[in-house]
Amino acid sequence: MLSTRELKELLLLHIEGSTTWRLEKAEQYPNDAKRNIEAAHALQELYEYISSFPFDHPFILYYGYLNKHDELERWHTEIRKYGFQNKETPQEFIDRFLKKETQEN
Repeated sequence: MLSTRELKELLLLHIEGSTTWRLEKAEQYPNDAKRNIEAAHALQELYEYISSFPFDHPFILYYGYLNKHDELERWHTEIRKYGFQNKETPQEFIDRFLKKETQEN
């Protein structure tokens, strides 16, 4: 079982990987480069926002729940859209995700 420190690191690595992926897509698809670059910047803001969370923040704990129950696909789906289709602030995103997910479980 991962510690909350490890969970936070894993979460941040995933966001970092998504940021890199968006920048690669910007190069691959020049006609849609602007949206991909904007999404990469949004993901970087989300990364910085989550970096400030204490290890026992509800979002970190919920990420641990998803990881433990092999349900991270929900997170992956949301993060793929973040900043590209989803124009929320980091706070709005976290609040919506926690509210939606806790209602489903």
